[in-house]
Amino acid sequence: MGLLRNLRKTLEVARGGEADLDRLTPEQRAKIDAELARVRDAEAQLADSQQAMADALDQQRLARPLRGPGAIIAYGNPVEVVDHAPLLQQYQRGGVRALLREQLSLVGRQAASATDEVASATPQGVADPVERSRIETEERRARDMARVPYLADEHGGVAVTRIVTRGKSQLDDVARHLIESGLAARPDLVYGVHRVPDRISPGVSPHSELGRLVEWDLVHQPVPERLPTGGSVEYATLPAGHRWVKRRIGEPTVVDEELGIALCEVAGIRADQCFGVARAVGIRSPGGGDEGAGLPVARVEAVYVLADRSLRDAVDGLERAAPVDLPEHGRAGARVDVLNWRDIARVVHPQPQRMHLIPSPCAYLPSTPTELLTMYLEVVGIRASDCYAAAVTIDESFVVAGVGDHGVGYSNRGGEEMCVDGKVRRRLHAATHVVVAYDDRPEYVAGRRRWDAYQEEVLQARLELATAAREPLAAVDAADIDNSLLRSVQRASDLFEAIDPFSEGRLPPPYRYCLPLERSP
Repeated sequence: MGLLRNLRKTLEVARGGEADLDRLTPEQRAKIDAELARVRDAEAQLADSQQAMADALDQQRLARPLRGPGAIIAYGNPVEVVDHAPLLQQYQRGGVRALLREQLSLVGRQAASATDEVASATPQGVADPVERSRIETEERRARDMARVPYLADEHGGVAVTRIVTRGKSQLDDVARHLIESGLAARPDLVYGVHRVPDRISPGVSPHSELGRLVEWDLVHQPVPERLPTGGSVEYATLPAGHRWVKRRIGEPTVVDEELGIALCEVAGIRADQCFGVARAVGIRSPGGGDEGAGLPVARVEAVYVLADRSLRDAVDGLERAAPVDLPEHGRAGARVDVLNWRDIARVVHPQPQRMHLIPSPCAYLPSTPTELLTMYLEVVGIRASDCYAAAVTIDESFVVAGVGDHGVGYSNRGGEEMCVDGKVRRRLHAATHVVVAYDDRPEYVAGRRRWDAYQEEVLQARLELATAAREPLAAVDAADIDNSLLRSVQRASDLFEAIDPFSEGRLPPPYRYCLPLERSP
């Protein structure tokens, strides 16, 4: 009986009861004190763990480009660290049953919150074209007004002319339009040119764009009167699979525009003689199969440089010297800025087979990547005569797929949209990045401070984050790995891929212009 009585007293104390400590034996009190010390130590460790988890979640949120309402749509409701102190108190007051009741209640609240989140994140838009145009115009006007306090003084403005080309003659078609428009004689008025990273008619010839319509955007300063026809346009192509640049594991990846600027440096060409440094984007299905089979893959296959003079000797010289040491931004005095459009698209354009959402879920964000490009040029105040590239583009290779019928699976068909030639065709949107490359000036340093303020105060974003630009290079194949065991594992993996019957559908190598990597000394 004495043992049971002592045990009951111990449990009463452990559960917060009113047991008289004076009636406990010294051994019982010592055990209780030891248990309480362990509880306090566990509580302290739990508090430290919770704080470490909260700090990690804060770092994760800070590494994301979007803040505010846009972040909730893009990434979901913020993850909160559960405070376990109330659970311990619940257990101390009511034991296991009370703890289970509290946990079941918590699960119910979380399920209701998840249901609300899914419902609120379901894209909704206006289908009527007249109403859509009216709402879009109002939203754009409001964004333009909000940007006025941040604009650079006396900026020349930005105009975007979209033109039609064919896949097999893209650069020739761009050159012809520049000459016919008179811009070929005024490269100082051109910010840049780029292929619109959309796949038009993806189901007609999924494995080739040679005969398909491919749109290009010419980004230039507004011209009040038609320029006289004339000028000349030359271009060069630097293939992504060629080893132009010397790089080792851990060094930054090559930014395409930096290599293009380096070619301009070799050729003695400045920004006011350059029409554009542009990524050669290809979007097609790599696999075999019947007509319309397979999902298209977007990839960067080369970098183009278009200028008002020949680049042939410069390309030959660069090829003889390759691989070369490439400085950041391509050369001293230049700058290449990369902005994240992909995360904004998750909010305003979540389905690539459809147009962007109108009304916008977050009307303070740009609705298109072209609008974001214009915003950056106008706020930083970059002149066309200083600009090598002003482009909407992509970076990593990825599958471009729309949502399938009835919201199930994937589709390579795309939605019907009007093309610049006035015809309706199916289209898949694939833009992920905005890139601006230019000769830097002190006034642009001040302009970037304005852009930072505009991002923070209006866009609620830091769009330079999570772009993958200049990320450290990692091992690509067995030859890049110093550890002998890991090198053997990688060689086995390479052998399997070499005999994989589906290998023709694999994505291209992850890095451009620098493979194979330099071996460590």
